[in-house]
Amino acid sequence: MTALWKKRLGFDESRTDCEAVRCDGSDIDALVLEDAKAWYSKALRDMPLCCLPMTEISPLPTAAASPEGAARFLLPEGIVRIGAVSAPEWEKEAFIVTEAGNHDADAQSNPFARAGLCRPVALVSGRRLTIYPATENPETVTVMAVMEQDESGCFRVTGEMMAHAPMISIHPEKTK
Repeated sequence: MTALWKKRLGFDESRTDCEAVRCDGSDIDALVLEDAKAWYSKALRDMPLCCLPMTEISPLPTAAASPEGAARFLLPEGIVRIGAVSAPEWEKEAFIVTEAGNHDADAQSNPFARAGLCRPVALVSGRRLTIYPATENPETVTVMAVMEQDESGCFRVTGEMMAHAPMISIHPEKTK
């Protein structure tokens, strides 16, 4: 990612037959990497889900069974957004609610307005995922999520993400 970001910023490889080392200058690689990480983090939070790399995080450990017909799960760390939640017995994917006070979130406390098989609801609050209606087998719930940069430091990007990456050049004549 650092090499790609340097290219987007206009840093060119100059000579390849020698190496110059300085200890008193800026760490360009560190600066470029921080810039790339900031862009990547913002892209994962703000871009449409269809443009982002998804990771299946199923099966999730069941945190608690609920008497009101819900199933609660504990989400792993590193999740930026939940992209899709589905179960075999549901007719379609769950409608995902992330903000407290949402009409669909409030309706889940009412047994007459609660979600059903034809319109399931997934409530995301911090690292908790609550699905309505509960499934007979929690291991069959499929959850797709947008994840942060992994432990190895790799950036998972899509073509759509890179198409929206900023193009900044310190060489204006090269951008023509």
